[in-house]
Amino acid sequence: MTTAALPALLLQHGPLLVLGVTAAARIGLPAPAAPLMMATGALAAAGLMSLPCLAVMVALSVLANLLGDGVWFWAGRRHGARVMRLVCGGKSGGECAERSAVTMRRWGAGALLAAKFVPGVSTVAPPMAGAMGMSLRRFVVAESVSALIWTLAFMGLGAVFGKQVEALLQWLSALEATTIGGVVLALALAGALVWAWTRQRRMPAGVMNSH
Repeated sequence: MTTAALPALLLQHGPLLVLGVTAAARIGLPAPAAPLMMATGALAAAGLMSLPCLAVMVALSVLANLLGDGVWFWAGRRHGARVMRLVCGGKSGGECAERSAVTMRRWGAGALLAAKFVPGVSTVAPPMAGAMGMSLRRFVVAESVSALIWTLAFMGLGAVFGKQVEALLQWLSALEATTIGGVVLALALAGALVWAWTRQRRMPAGVMNSH
């Protein structure tokens, strides 16, 4: 496989990766959704992805967020406190649910946006919104806007640091990755390395510790 073949394969299977990985991450699985968005932005910045294709990626990311968070929203509406104890976990589940309820009452639908950028909170806000009786229409609108902001933010980071991602992809292509599994691994590694580097260089330590 040549160096040029790897980006072509990534672009060919990009929509499926964006939909599957992002939905899995919103459900709560350890899937690298943010690094994937960064890698997508890097490919676009390198001129390897057309605007229509990029628009499809953005739309699929928003859809995946709706599907993943929608599962928890539905569960929260149907099962309430039991689901909150599940997502919070452990003996501190009651305190976690109480803090989540206070946040939801204070920020309303805006809590869904904040939750996407705070590790450990992303799977708590959607079921709490459902448990507290947020309407389906309001949830869909707030979740769609939040997902769009989240998607564009990480794609933007990938575009800014596109050269670093592109260099990693070229190096990985030299390893002769010949399967889709190898492509997924390469994409995740490239995005994760750049994501870790940008967090260390650009985010104050106090901000990280506060979460």
